[in-house]
Amino acid sequence: MVFSDHLVELTDSGYKGDILHKPDIVQPEDAWDMATRTWGCHSRKDPKVVLKPKTTADTSAAILWLKKHRIDLAVRSGGTALSQSDEVILDLGYFNNTVERKQQVVLGPGQPWRRVYETLAPSPVTVMGGRLAPVGVGGFLTGGGLCYLTNMYGLATNNVIDYQFVLADGRVIWASEDPELAQAMRGAGFSFGVITEIIVKAISKPSSVYGGYMLYSVDKLEALAKHVQKLSTENTDPRISALLCVLCVPNVGPACALLPFVVGAAGEYCYGVC
Repeated sequence: MVFSDHLVELTDSGYKGDILHKPDIVQPEDAWDMATRTWGCHSRKDPKVVLKPKTTADTSAAILWLKKHRIDLAVRSGGTALSQSDEVILDLGYFNNTVERKQQVVLGPGQPWRRVYETLAPSPVTVMGGRLAPVGVGGFLTGGGLCYLTNMYGLATNNVIDYQFVLADGRVIWASEDPELAQAMRGAGFSFGVITEIIVKAISKPSSVYGGYMLYSVDKLEALAKHVQKLSTENTDPRISALLCVLCVPNVGPACALLPFVVGAAGEYCYGVC
């Protein structure tokens, strides 16, 4: 299809967001690169257009236009998921607000968790969010969401109060208006609509935490896995948790990383994972 012909129709419909076309030469960190970059290079596609709505009304107009012309799209929050399209990417980067309310925090889905944590740094409260700073808010809060404090407060999606999103027919609704839809959103990603705002519970920040990376050679993987499994099944203190992963360390190669996480001073108690 010829996108240029239909894009005029999109702007005439009231869409006031950005419309990005691929430049002849893509430079690192330019607008196109940032809007199409993914965490996993193997999942990156080559879209024809990137739409960056600035408001919920822009998002609604874009969805109606995409539906009318049966254009494939992928919704981008932080770029760490595998949601990609070779036609149109809907980049939610302008939805990057973090507003603290009484016992609640309102989040824009198009920002990384780094931005959320930096905004809440002066506050006595935080939210159940990603363990890695570059992860996007929208994908994380619709995909389950394992957090460092999950043992204490559950998954991140368990702490979502409500989602505002745009349906395929352009309507803007809150998930709480439909209990079944509200439940489905907690793990279904952007399958039912494009999220434009999320309200989550505010939780008190721990007074102190202990954690960090402990690197081991890959031959220790089996032993470490058994130890973490034992911790997961036998530990009854929700303040203690551990994450085990395999990663590639620059100039070293494959390695095992053990991430113990303890809420409270490390000297108060320790299960042996420390």
